[in-house]
Amino acid sequence: SSASAAPPPPAATSMEGVETAGGGDAADVAAAVAACGLTHPFAGRPATGARALAVDLLPLVLPPVLSDLGEWTVALRACAVRQLHSLLILAEAGATPQLSRLLPSLCIAIGDEATEIADRVIACVHVLGAHTLARHWLPLMLDQVSNSKASLAQKANTLVVLSGLLHATAKLSGGGGAVDVPPEGLRSLCEALCSDDMRASEHAAIQQQLLAAASNMVRWLGPGTRAVVQQLYTLLLQLYGFERDDGHRT
Repeated sequence: SSASAAPPPPAATSMEGVETAGGGDAADVAAAVAACGLTHPFAGRPATGARALAVDLLPLVLPPVLSDLGEWTVALRACAVRQLHSLLILAEAGATPQLSRLLPSLCIAIGDEATEIADRVIACVHVLGAHTLARHWLPLMLDQVSNSKASLAQKANTLVVLSGLLHATAKLSGGGGAVDVPPEGLRSLCEALCSDDMRASEHAAIQQQLLAAASNMVRWLGPGTRAVVQQLYTLLLQLYGFERDDGHRT
């Protein structure tokens, strides 16, 4: 009898060629998954087919989910943020092309008065920081941080998202340095953080989040901090001065 035909190769998916923050090998991918801080029902990395399907459907599913994050009722917003969290866990680095949509929406949603929603938003941020390369999200966050029209509360919210991205990236790199971000990009971010609107602000939430962002940046860069040491040191001195002034007032 004639030999049976060989099965066709698996169809290519939109996940192919997508760079991940953790790199390509199994150990790096496992580290990225661990940096997400997954909880029930995700006991580990989702199956390949589930990840591929999420990436393929993400451009269609994401807009209504992000829209629902701005709904009036807490129940609808909570449902939307849970959906978004699951989508990002499934999509992993496949969410990279959607960062320009995701990050502005997350910067708004992080200010939700419902603690459950705000906590889930920061979980979404951690997933993005673990799975997407900093060179993709850093320029977008630089635009958000540099927005001179933002209110004080909006600036603080943006810094929460930035700090969350840096936190997840730092967990992943272990202080190994920002190899995928050029020094100019790091300096631009530090200049935005050290701008008069930021470092001279007496808004307590902005001061707190500037400190968190600077701390996570140092953890992320490790020895690479020398590229921006002057800006970060100046920022920390300013924040320390505010802390001493507050202590003397009390």
